[in-house]
Amino acid sequence: MGRSTVILLGAFILMLTFGVFAFLYTHIKFIARSIRKGSWSHFTGKMKAYYHEIAFGIDQLGNVVCRDIFNDWFLKNHLGRKEYGSPDLTVSHVTGVNEHGNHLTFMGRLLAGILNAIDPNHTEKARNNEQFNG
Repeated sequence: MGRSTVILLGAFILMLTFGVFAFLYTHIKFIARSIRKGSWSHFTGKMKAYYHEIAFGIDQLGNVVCRDIFNDWFLKNHLGRKEYGSPDLTVSHVTGVNEHGNHLTFMGRLLAGILNAIDPNHTEKARNNEQFNG
């Protein structure tokens, strides 16, 4: 546990120190490129992709960090259920797979409903989306 704790703390400190700077830097860089190209749509296109990639990464992180509570609260004790916890999958994907297989508890269906209210058919799209990390 000792080495893993040091690695986790190091990653957390790096994200806190460089993450905010990198986020701001990327915005400034994309603005400068868009001005140079004379195209605001260049900026909005780049930012849309950047935000999506960040959201996808956070979704994968949430799948790992919240695995125990999500497995206990959101999933029925059925054979064939897909458990939360893989760093290569998103919460949305696992929720969609379990929604399709009728493995969600009331709380799991509530989560699926919230995700689908934010983005129509989100869990179905995530279920059908290839989850690639690498």
